[in-house]
Amino acid sequence: MNRTILPITIYKNILQNNISLDAATDILISVLEKCDNIQQRRECIEVMGKLGLKTIKLFKVLENTLLSDENPSVRASTVKHISELFPKRSLVPLNWVIHNDRSVVVLGAIYTLLKNKRSLEYDSLKKQMMIQLQYLYKVKKEVSLFLNLDIIYSEFSYNINFKAGQQWHRVMNLVKSYEDPIGLIPRLYYLKAGGTLLNLLPHSINNLDFFRSLFIKNKASKISPKIKNESIKIH
Repeated sequence: MNRTILPITIYKNILQNNISLDAATDILISVLEKCDNIQQRRECIEVMGKLGLKTIKLFKVLENTLLSDENPSVRASTVKHISELFPKRSLVPLNWVIHNDRSVVVLGAIYTLLKNKRSLEYDSLKKQMMIQLQYLYKVKKEVSLFLNLDIIYSEFSYNINFKAGQQWHRVMNLVKSYEDPIGLIPRLYYLKAGGTLLNLLPHSINNLDFFRSLFIKNKASKISPKIKNESIKIH
């Protein structure tokens, strides 16, 4: 792509009054829609946010990007800026994404966004977010922990398309790679895993005050070490 239309170049030209906001908006939209470079497309969204552009045309572009862009990192970048630029209008597309987008990167961006929002509209969105995460992870508590573990796996594996709650065995393999993985998450309440991935558990599992349910396919007799905490139920 030509250097003259790099997002950072457009931004500098605006600051130097070398280009109008309307012209800059059209160029940024064109780059966002046509460029194959993911980083530059994300930078376009960042520049739009810095400029505080709030036209209906821009909202439609950001909404379309949030709902249908094929790259999760681009959709995730859109979450913050569509909310900041269009706090009311963004509620509907954000709600749609919560219920239809399975990308841990995108859901993580929305979860982070909602933690810092204080309004009746966003409180309702927070409830919808929690309900959806509970559904995806089949848990009622610690959903943020499960989501964060998925995000960590996505980053470590460079798998930008990792989906929430659908490949938990891979996340458990990542957790197992640490010397004392369960000790890293002492407030874990509920753990779900399939197959034989948890034949060997760290001894610290018996020290978890809040850990109550272990869902695996193995029988307790095959697990080492033995579960001594009687409050932990194995299913």
